[in-house]
Amino acid sequence: MKVFLFGGFGEKGRVCIGVESGAGRVLIDVGVRTEGDETDRYPVVSSEFLQQTHGIIITHAHEDHIGAAGYCVRHGFKGSFYLTKATWNEARQALQAYTPPADLAAFDKAPIKIIDPCGTHQIGDLTVKTGRSGHAVGGIWVAVGDGKRKIVHCGDVIPQSPVLAMDPIPACDVLVIDASYGADTVAFSVRAARIRSWVADAGACLLPTPATGRVLELLALLGGGVSIHAGLRRGLEEQLRAKDWFVPGAAENLAENLARCADWTEGMAWPHTALLADDAMGLAGPARRLIPWAARQGVPVLGTGYLPQGSPLAQAHATGKADWLRFPTHPTGPENAEMVRSSRAKMVIAHSCPPSEMMELTQALPGLDANLKTGDSFAV
Repeated sequence: MKVFLFGGFGEKGRVCIGVESGAGRVLIDVGVRTEGDETDRYPVVSSEFLQQTHGIIITHAHEDHIGAAGYCVRHGFKGSFYLTKATWNEARQALQAYTPPADLAAFDKAPIKIIDPCGTHQIGDLTVKTGRSGHAVGGIWVAVGDGKRKIVHCGDVIPQSPVLAMDPIPACDVLVIDASYGADTVAFSVRAARIRSWVADAGACLLPTPATGRVLELLALLGGGVSIHAGLRRGLEEQLRAKDWFVPGAAENLAENLARCADWTEGMAWPHTALLADDAMGLAGPARRLIPWAARQGVPVLGTGYLPQGSPLAQAHATGKADWLRFPTHPTGPENAEMVRSSRAKMVIAHSCPPSEMMELTQALPGLDANLKTGDSFAV
């Protein structure tokens, strides 16, 4: 088995892994970077490789995992995309927000295969097993094996989410961990309490959020006493109908919270509560307009996720017009250590780890190979 690191290693964004064995070749995730220039926006996968690829498996519909789907089709991919029904429901919205029209048109023509979230699938000579990742409705981890070796790509995971369910990672030879938070040891409950306190003190404020994933965690944390941009409601209602993705009782509780949320849209008076609006970075959706407006008007803004260089949220934060508190929608260092232990992986590599945090993560995970970067490949 050979593994190719086409994006997301030694950097944040454009997550993409190739796996090849015998007559089977797949890609897992094809994301884009939302910072930098066009030279490093897309995975470094060649047209020749794409032409020989049987399938592309998408772990979830966030831009750093799906944003290059149409790009791959335009550059030679002729196989099928494999994704869950819930991810398929969100895919086009993500691509509309982060990709050029030509890429979206190419994706619209590509063959789609809907897969079970907890199932086994055959792609060429490769056996693919999937499980729920706990990161977003529709989100999965992916295990790819050839009968002798197995690699597991976590995608993005939340092992201790109080909202979304995560299935156990299986035993494997190689484990690709979600290292978005490096070696961070601060527990979910502590970070959640800090955000709840900030919102209570701020009163009327803006919380930019993804339209999937973290928005559910924020809705659970803050309850029904908040406002949402009206464009979020339909998508949230659709996510909540997919109850199998949630921990027991969470979907019902969230539905009650959502029913108590007030809808807001541009042109209305600013609400007296926290307002949730997508996207999380201000690169797309209503937040692209609302973050600069709130910064000018003195409305408190709180970022809770990644701050891409040059994004409206990063600019507001740099000028003191927005605060930032991490909301835990990726694993902590200790959670990754437990996944490594339970998987019994002989080799561990990390995607989406900021380079500045890799050294500390290596100290926390002695088995981690920190030298592998985007563009590298290795045999298993």
